[in-house]
Amino acid sequence: MKLYLIRHGQAVDHAATDSLRPLTEKGNRQARDVGMVLQRLGVQPAYIFASPRVRAQETAQHIGTALGVDITTEDACNFDFDISKALRLATQGAGEDIICVGHNPSMSEVSSQLVSARISMKTGTVVCISLHGRHGMLEFVMPAKLAKTIAGHTDG
Repeated sequence: MKLYLIRHGQAVDHAATDSLRPLTEKGNRQARDVGMVLQRLGVQPAYIFASPRVRAQETAQHIGTALGVDITTEDACNFDFDISKALRLATQGAGEDIICVGHNPSMSEVSSQLVSARISMKTGTVVCISLHGRHGMLEFVMPAKLAKTIAGHTDG
């Protein structure tokens, strides 16, 4: 099975609370581009799990729309996301691919731990890992800029 870890798209700097920070227009485009590229790659996850924070929900919604998959809000994808939570969510997929949308530094840390290599995820980055028990093999890292290029956008 493949585990796709995605850091939410770019969000506004300030809102009433951190949980309510929405995506910027750039963040919305990043999420749409990621969804489009994953759809072109034929990704069909059993689940898309997303942190309850607005920016992660909005990112996941764009991806879910592109893939035709409903979003499941999952507290495990919040700031305290860790390898045990990632593996627990993976078992819910029953061997099928899953997507987790969340935040840094935990998304980068879990990616790094699973593949035993340092991975740093900027906003809108996708990390694809083939899971084998508690370990994984890195399939690809797709930064938002690469998704933008693949999606065919040339605007700023």
